[in-house]
Amino acid sequence: MIFSFLTIIHNLLLWPLTWAKSAAIAYRIVSSPYSRFFIPLYSFVYRINPEEAELPLSEYPTILSLFQRKLAANARPIDYHEDIIVSPVDGIVTAMGGVSSETTMLVKEETYKVRDLLQSRKAARAYQGGSYIIIYMPAGAYHHVHSPFDGLVIWTRLIKGQHYPLNALAQKSVSKLYIRNTRQINFLQPLVNQDDAGKRTPVALIQVASSLVGTIVNRFSSDSLEIEPSFFKKGEELGYFTFGSTVALVFPPGDVELIRQTRLGQTLRVGEPIARFLP
Repeated sequence: MIFSFLTIIHNLLLWPLTWAKSAAIAYRIVSSPYSRFFIPLYSFVYRINPEEAELPLSEYPTILSLFQRKLAANARPIDYHEDIIVSPVDGIVTAMGGVSSETTMLVKEETYKVRDLLQSRKAARAYQGGSYIIIYMPAGAYHHVHSPFDGLVIWTRLIKGQHYPLNALAQKSVSKLYIRNTRQINFLQPLVNQDDAGKRTPVALIQVASSLVGTIVNRFSSDSLEIEPSFFKKGEELGYFTFGSTVALVFPPGDVELIRQTRLGQTLRVGEPIARFLP
């Protein structure tokens, strides 16, 4: 009873964060030149490592520019073994496992249907019996998204929605966050070797935006379903989030296996192995 009451209060407090006006106000604040005075505090609270940033922290003109920062060269070594799939982001593994015969995934004790996540019953069938991993990117993390393997972005779709926070508290009190929030669905065609062209089922990479000014910017066209295929090498940048985010990868059956070292709660960095392609 008490938990239900607290959940209602928490949801009422979260609701204004999803308003367009709230996002506009937040954008003005974090992009204001005056926000640079709060960069030392922001960096301390969210444990940003200044040695990894492309620029000294004093050279970022706003909090927003710090959030969208690039990294220093070679800050994220990439595992280039041909069969290895690497983490596309820095973050924490919040869910992982197998996609059931009913094409469902278990995330934080909630059941998600892949068809709802992709908004396509037909596309979801390809992942029945497959696997998935979800990586949450905390506020202090590096928020760029990189290609997890050599491949082509062959299809993309932006689904507009809410902008709820994606932290643990929000997960407990707001149901189905990943299908409520704005998200970008991308299908990546693997090209593990020269014999792979068009033979493997695409991997679904879903970028989920978070609260306030959480929008998604990609290096390929993201406003149409059918796009000119764009090739990205493993570790190459696909895009970035402007503020707050989570990334989900859904793998087809028989093609990919999660490696045993990958575990719930694990902190990952771009380029670290999370799965492997099967022969």
